[in-house]
Amino acid sequence: MSGSTSLWRYVAGRLVQAVPLLLGIIIVNFLLIALAPGDPVAVLLGEYPAPPEYVARLREQFGLDQPMLVRLGRYVGNVLRADLGFSFAYRLPVARLVLDRLGNTLILMGTAMTVAAIAGVALGVAAARRPHSRLDSSATGLSLVGYSIPEFWLGQLLVLLFAVTLAWLPAQG
Repeated sequence: MSGSTSLWRYVAGRLVQAVPLLLGIIIVNFLLIALAPGDPVAVLLGEYPAPPEYVARLREQFGLDQPMLVRLGRYVGNVLRADLGFSFAYRLPVARLVLDRLGNTLILMGTAMTVAAIAGVALGVAAARRPHSRLDSSATGLSLVGYSIPEFWLGQLLVLLFAVTLAWLPAQG
């Protein structure tokens, strides 16, 4: 019984630690957007001139006329209610944009995890059948490299290979 109690304490402690971490991530995310150069209303309007009254009304509608602390408080509250805001680029709610792409993302993720699991198990079994062989050393080295390479960098290399060099896939979208 004491083992399960210590497990629950550990899980509860980790959940308590996650709260300030998530709050910090939300605040940094807000500040990155709020302090970025450029005007969201100007992006929304594009190249078309607009009367100052209309620009002021848009600023009020999106809360951009409020002080940064008020906007931060509203942003944190909205994120906690799963209201991710409005995309000025697509002119749609962000939650709708995310949900529209969620199906394809889950298919891609599931396929990648399945292929990785099958390849990893097959390579691990083959390496385990011949310990201290070239196959074992190669499998160990390949797995270490795979764990060490940052995903964002590997992703850029794969885009460069498959989209630019081989021209098999589009480079975007």
